[in-house]
Amino acid sequence: RPWNKSGAMDTESTTTSETMTTCIRRKALHMSNRDIVLSLRPIVLGLQDNNDYQTLCDSLEKMDFLQVESVSRDENEIMKEVFDIYRQARALEAASVPTDEDEVPLKYKVAAIEIRNAILFSELEEIGEGMKVYRGFVPNMQVQGQVTKVVIRPQDEAFWDRCINLCMEDYPVCGVGNPGIGKTTTSLYALQQLVRERRTPVVYTIRKTLGSKDVFYEFTPVVDPESTQLNDVAVKIYQIAASEKHLKIPALQNTNAVYFVDSGAYEYSCDDAGDCEAKFIMDASNDEKHWGGSNFTKFRGSASPLEMLDRPTRTHPGILVLGSPWTGRQVVLAKPYLHLLQQLTDNEVLRRYRIVGGSLRDVLFFDERNFTNKVQTALELDAITIRGLVEGRYKFTFQPNAPSSILVGVCPSDNALTVLKTTLKSDHIEECLAMKHLRTS
Repeated sequence: RPWNKSGAMDTESTTTSETMTTCIRRKALHMSNRDIVLSLRPIVLGLQDNNDYQTLCDSLEKMDFLQVESVSRDENEIMKEVFDIYRQARALEAASVPTDEDEVPLKYKVAAIEIRNAILFSELEEIGEGMKVYRGFVPNMQVQGQVTKVVIRPQDEAFWDRCINLCMEDYPVCGVGNPGIGKTTTSLYALQQLVRERRTPVVYTIRKTLGSKDVFYEFTPVVDPESTQLNDVAVKIYQIAASEKHLKIPALQNTNAVYFVDSGAYEYSCDDAGDCEAKFIMDASNDEKHWGGSNFTKFRGSASPLEMLDRPTRTHPGILVLGSPWTGRQVVLAKPYLHLLQQLTDNEVLRRYRIVGGSLRDVLFFDERNFTNKVQTALELDAITIRGLVEGRYKFTFQPNAPSSILVGVCPSDNALTVLKTTLKSDHIEECLAMKHLRTS
């Protein structure tokens, strides 16, 4: 497949000494670039099995827009040629994506149509114990132009379903969880539930650093008025300062739309619920700076009639919905679908988990020395806090002076996913904390 180990589309030649001249060409047919992209998508993204040369060629020969010469070829080289046609058609389609200004980089337009196609066509399949995986590759929501395998746990479905249900009741919602548990990675599931299943317009963004223009993706379901069948999803991109979004994105003044914000690299509050008429969902790591602290959960109404005329008001306080760390069992079940873990034994995966705990990202990109050094730094706490953590009596807050998320995991203790429970993130951290407590008590 034309993907490198990081999930990027690999365009470098894989030619072998036996490879002959090009054998696959795009015919000059009046077929839209989008139709070509959708036709090749199952092959390029691994949605259908083409495990041998003949099966691959048979699949390609059925496509009227391709000319396939019957010559002996290396399968990897054939896939590269197929991908080149796919990439060219995708770039031409992306160039036609409407934007608010001409200089939006092509990579964002490509990301928009890949996410749109995933919203429409990507499907989940069971892998055991309630866990699911998207068939083939899906867009990497964090890196434009890359694809990845995404595993959805029962906890992820419950997390996003709860966020969406509260949002539809006009509560501003912030989904909170430890870094690395998959909030951004699994946001495709939430987009599918909103756009494909609920026919809801969504404006989606991942915030950048202060001073940068943000990219806002607008996904609008195109529904048949008689059958209510979803025919398509329209896409538009805005690259603007976040402070201008409510002025330049009409959908944000639609009370039936959803403004979906990932806190990303932004260092300050992303709570923009008061700027827009649209419903509001945000996801963030467990630091209150992302949602503005206690102000987010306060009642949003205004006592001033003049102020109510000037800007949208909220009739509900914001709600924090809590995500769950991964279990060791879940990481092992996901291992066959995650490239960075496939070559490891179950014992090695569980050893990593024992050290870093429920952050899948830390298990995937395991750096034992760096992580253990971070743990030692984070353990520079006063004796009272150390004792409270050891005895399970520490009242965790989301404030900057709280113990680091390196040490503490947050998760829900109730079915509504809104009552906070804290745990130590891993066995290794628990042992280090116990030793620290013995030395300070």
